[in-house]
Amino acid sequence: GDGKGYGKSYGKSWGGGGGWGNSMMWGPYGMKGMGKGKGLRGFSNETKVWIGGLPADSCSTDLNKQLKAHMETAGGRCLYAEVGKSGNGGAAFK
Repeated sequence: GDGKGYGKSYGKSWGGGGGWGNSMMWGPYGMKGMGKGKGLRGFSNETKVWIGGLPADSCSTDLNKQLKAHMETAGGRCLYAEVGKSGNGGAAFK
């Protein structure tokens, strides 16, 4: 054909025609505003603590929330916490 078909469908699927493309909160750092950032790597070393001895192969969003709530009892404001597959985890503070 004339090569126009590809350009039209590309424009529609990436924000040209509404849909989910315009409703996402991309911002300057991609999906970071939606909680899908780089994890602990997105925080500076001065604000992180690493945690060992957590249950292996039990990582879940719920467990991450429980760890975050627990870390907030230690003082300071915990911004992010996660448990990894290996039983190691970490938390980042403000």
